[in-house]
Amino acid sequence: MSSQTIQIEISARGILKFLLVSITVLTILGIIDYYVHYGLGHEYGFGLIRLFDLDEEANIPTFFQVGQLFLVSLLAYGIAATKKVEKNSQFLHWMGLSALFFYVAVDEGCSIHEILNYPLRHFFGFSGFFYYGWLTVGFFVSLFLAMAYARFVWSLPRKTKVGFVVSAFIFLFGAVVMEGVGGILETEGLRPSLIYGLVTDLEETLEMLGIFCFVRTLLDYMTASGHTEVLITLGKKK
Repeated sequence: MSSQTIQIEISARGILKFLLVSITVLTILGIIDYYVHYGLGHEYGFGLIRLFDLDEEANIPTFFQVGQLFLVSLLAYGIAATKKVEKNSQFLHWMGLSALFFYVAVDEGCSIHEILNYPLRHFFGFSGFFYYGWLTVGFFVSLFLAMAYARFVWSLPRKTKVGFVVSAFIFLFGAVVMEGVGGILETEGLRPSLIYGLVTDLEETLEMLGIFCFVRTLLDYMTASGHTEVLITLGKKK
């Protein structure tokens, strides 16, 4: 039996354009969703309210974010594989990034981190900014990762280094700071409300933009390394 290889070429520009258009559309639909829900008082909207609500789980925005995170994991894995072939010591750092984003993708899809909210809030009495208890754990995990990867990031080309920092800042500002603002609003009894919905919309949009910036950073890094296209290779026997 002979083997046949099928290669599908996807341009980096095409990936980025698709992601940016999708983020824009989801953000606009999210704003409309909140206005219809809280401004006009339509709770369900034939099921469309929940379908595009950025604060809900297991809907279109969630699946999109999971896909983005898996894409980052895949790109980091591709870079790691290249580094391994080159016997480059950065192989483990890239593989670690791939594993990290794979976990974050699974967490986003299954809401694993939210399991921590009630027990931490109940045990420590968190309220206000730290109403969502997972933020305390997330803060220390982020600090640990920053220290563990500081030397690695510093060793990268300047453009890639800046991309790492900017992407992380945008993502964490949405995931941590705006989530904390949402906690303050919930503590004050403003959930559900239009203002809470808009804060959530901004939170999720910043997270998606942060991931988008990181995808762009990785694709630019791959292009600078001579990988101008993303290849999906499928093996087929006949």
